[in-house]
Amino acid sequence: MSRPSVNLALLGLGEHEQRVLVSAVSALAGPTLLPAEVRWSSADEADVVIVAVDRPDAMRSLAELQLVRPREQVRYADLPRADADIARPLRIQQLLQALQRAIQQALEHARALPVPVGSVGVRQYYRGAEIRTSEARDEVPAMAESASPGKRMYRGRAY
Repeated sequence: MSRPSVNLALLGLGEHEQRVLVSAVSALAGPTLLPAEVRWSSADEADVVIVAVDRPDAMRSLAELQLVRPREQVRYADLPRADADIARPLRIQQLLQALQRAIQQALEHARALPVPVGSVGVRQYYRGAEIRTSEARDEVPAMAESASPGKRMYRGRAY
């Protein structure tokens, strides 16, 4: 049985904080520590968002995203605060507990949602790229139309 996967995004963090958190989450993303496989995505597609509570614009953006679809959040602060799940200096155990909680809740929300028959509307990914559905495969790309039968296409050129 394959592991479930969860999209994770960073919102409102500076470049240094992003690098630190990406490194820490990548170290924790082993099969025994987190209940799901972690895939990095944009905040629009994320199931779990690590958001900077110190930045009001990030909190407003998250509130707007929550209106579209609920997301779990891990609150990050530059200094320890009561309303933050994790803060600097980054403690790996706190990060692990916050991620486990958020991922578990995201998986429970996903299980509670009804899945349409034939999984229409469910996006599938392979190595970060979306797999095209059968409806999209019916459309022939312009480059493939230009190639005559019997020729091979490689990087947009017919040989």
